[in-house]
Amino acid sequence: MAEETHIRKTPRATWHEYAGGLYFVTIVTENRRHHFGHIINGTMEYSAIGNICDNTIKTLSKYYPYCRVINHIVMPNHLHMLIYIDENKLPFEMRTKEIVNTDTFGRNDKGIQCRGWLSHIISHMKSYITRESRKRGFTFAWLGRYHDHIVRGKDDFENINNYINNNVNSWEQDCLREEE
Repeated sequence: MAEETHIRKTPRATWHEYAGGLYFVTIVTENRRHHFGHIINGTMEYSAIGNICDNTIKTLSKYYPYCRVINHIVMPNHLHMLIYIDENKLPFEMRTKEIVNTDTFGRNDKGIQCRGWLSHIISHMKSYITRESRKRGFTFAWLGRYHDHIVRGKDDFENINNYINNNVNSWEQDCLREEE
């Protein structure tokens, strides 16, 4: 009997190539552990890992000149970012990458890679933060995936930006909050 293989469904929008655009991204720590610090008297107080995370986000455009973090917040067990990828600033060879393989996972009907540069940035950012944390002796891990939302219009942008700005103040009601 042939062994069944599980094909994991991609959480990315298959109709969008993720080569450019404005995205709201949420990334959560494994088991929602409070690795990044604590909220004390309405202020996020970063731990050492929280500082690594915050500084990494602030310097993303140094390493990825086609990306700009418009706003972000690092919470005790997750982070939110509004991130813009300027498709016109991507090096030409990165704009569209033809796929030779014929399977359909992560590809649109044109055979163009859908994983896109958002996943590329997030993957490298998560790896870097994990590596730097472990170098300093911390046990740290992320939840395997992340959530993204394609920002659609000015009202959507303003709602998300306000959510990020007020996230610390609404920590008591946050759906990602779990007691440590």
